[in-house]
Amino acid sequence: MAELTAGSPLSADDLTDAILQIGYHGRSVRVALPLSVLTVAVSIGLGAPVSGTLAAGDPTRYMFWASGARVPSGSLVTAATGTNVVMTKLTFGSPQYAIDHLRLHYSGFACTEGGNSPQETVLPGNAMAIGGVWVAVNGGAAVACAFGGAAGTNIASGATGIWTDDLAIAVPAESAVTVYTLYSTAVGEKQIPVHQVQRQRGERVWAADNAAALTALI
Repeated sequence: MAELTAGSPLSADDLTDAILQIGYHGRSVRVALPLSVLTVAVSIGLGAPVSGTLAAGDPTRYMFWASGARVPSGSLVTAATGTNVVMTKLTFGSPQYAIDHLRLHYSGFACTEGGNSPQETVLPGNAMAIGGVWVAVNGGAAVACAFGGAAGTNIASGATGIWTDDLAIAVPAESAVTVYTLYSTAVGEKQIPVHQVQRQRGERVWAADNAAALTALI
């Protein structure tokens, strides 16, 4: 699972990479200046940007936002009778700045471990059904994610996976973001291994034979 957050236009304090031409002898230096400082330098003739940009950033861009996110790895799990429906509770740390939009990614493969790893060759051989995904910030109420407007989706074996829809949710700087994922296969089918959990921070892996028993734990 991977996490992304939507970007925003450059602000006055954002560093801007540019090459400034200094003085009258064609000397130049590459610098990273706050946008506000670069604008003032140009306006009073201390230099001129030869390359770089003062334009706003792409407001629809995304970047990784969470610590602890990784691609699943390890051995496949065979779904057993009574425990073929699984729900994980994983907690990730948000960055030193607030975000207000995020997306999550779920793949149809896992990576190998050891040797010449990682290789994206651990395939379940069957589809996995995601029944629902929920996000909670700092112990608050869980907010449901969607996949193309639907609560869940199916991921084919070996597929590059699928992103959740953009979720508008306020995440303050340095927050604990908890993600609940409900998924299942038929009994006897293979399931991609879950994220390594740490009980000390409240992470869990629950299993049952029905979804209702697990969603009651959110």
